[in-house]
Amino acid sequence: MGLIAAAWLVLLTGCASERSIQQHDATGPSIVASAVDSSACRAHEPTPLELAKQRSAIDPLRVPGLYSELFHGRLSDSSAAMSVGGMRLRRHKQFDHPDSGLSGFVLVDDATGHALMVFKGMDRPFAERGGWAGVFTDLGVVMAAKFGTGNGQLPRADDAYTEALCEEAVKSIELVGYSMGSQIANYLAVKYGAHAVVFGDMGLDAALLKLHAGGNLEAARKEARDHIVSLSLSGDLVVKAFGVGEVVGTVVNLPGGLNGVFHQPEFYADADYAAIRNRNGVRVRDGESAGQVGMA
Repeated sequence: MGLIAAAWLVLLTGCASERSIQQHDATGPSIVASAVDSSACRAHEPTPLELAKQRSAIDPLRVPGLYSELFHGRLSDSSAAMSVGGMRLRRHKQFDHPDSGLSGFVLVDDATGHALMVFKGMDRPFAERGGWAGVFTDLGVVMAAKFGTGNGQLPRADDAYTEALCEEAVKSIELVGYSMGSQIANYLAVKYGAHAVVFGDMGLDAALLKLHAGGNLEAARKEARDHIVSLSLSGDLVVKAFGVGEVVGTVVNLPGGLNGVFHQPEFYADADYAAIRNRNGVRVRDGESAGQVGMA
């Protein structure tokens, strides 16, 4: 009964994935990428110079607001750059693999060459497509991620990340992941030592952590805590019910007890804006948002 109730909770949140997760297949279609700047980069084993590009730059508390505007807000259908925490981020490349469900953007600040690779989380079936068939397909994706043995998004995300690492326009890079996208960001951070900000954090499967720990789990966990910031709302029941594994990053608990119960990124954004204003000494009322992402 608890599992059935949790499944209905996912339906009610309106945030289940639009695409199914499938196992990696060498004969499967490649990632479809559209870019402002063309690149000859292909998936490869990163060089030490490319791995040296990995660093953190964005204020983690700005990330949920950026994500919400990028995918669900007034800028979601716009090609305008976004002003976030002193950076002017433009859409450099979109990556998409419908068979596995992988989707997201590489955003670049031209002034510094710093890039954010943003992995999209679960879509909203009622808002982004109609029909109960799609809703049940999305629920199946969530259940497979919780109880399955693999995630077909991971190898495609790995390819997209190594391509981004070698691009000339990308001078430095960090990752952003929401919901199921958090698992991807966690995975790449553990595998390559990338820096990441995740929220609605689904964690990382223990087998993947062990696989890339180099035989030293404690050292791997310490590096993950140093490299990953995990923004958490105590009321997010979807994370509690469907988390896929260990939360490996450093957890930052956000204000707002039950505000995250429905898991939407906007709830995280509101809590983060409140935390920003409180940090800056500005008193904020319950439910008030600071609106920190603008069009440039």
